[in-house]
Amino acid sequence: MLAIFKRWFAGKPPRDSGGSGDDDVFTICLAPDRFRLHHVRQTRQGNGYWVTSQLASEAGGARDFIVGYLFDQNGEMIAADVVDLDLRKGGCKGVPAGQIEAMLKKLEAVKRTAIRVQPFSCEFYGHSFGLIPREGEAAMLIDAMPGHTLMFYGPWERCNYDS
Repeated sequence: MLAIFKRWFAGKPPRDSGGSGDDDVFTICLAPDRFRLHHVRQTRQGNGYWVTSQLASEAGGARDFIVGYLFDQNGEMIAADVVDLDLRKGGCKGVPAGQIEAMLKKLEAVKRTAIRVQPFSCEFYGHSFGLIPREGEAAMLIDAMPGHTLMFYGPWERCNYDS
């Protein structure tokens, strides 16, 4: 993923106004809202945490996942927890009650606040998960994968996304 990211900017990443102290580190703002970024938090230790749902297309249909990402204080992903909810049978089956709350409790995600994260990817169940730069576009776009469920775009100081 980093090779894609570096190729995208040809060695000249945009400036980060997130106050990280390292102007060469590109970050995306994740700000909690009432919609797709409802579970963006900070842990007791000061790390960022995001719990979300994802889906992936497979030969048998669509597969649902619950995903929890943990980020260090510089926005680098340091851990991921992916729960396979199985293939959909008929329409959207939703998230089992308590699944997201259990993930939040496990990492002591206590403070609901905006966090800044670096693009990342990780592999689970044969799918790439993460915030992955889209190749071949005129403007920089970052997709929440594997389901293309969110698309982030500049200006990067704000939390701009579309679902």
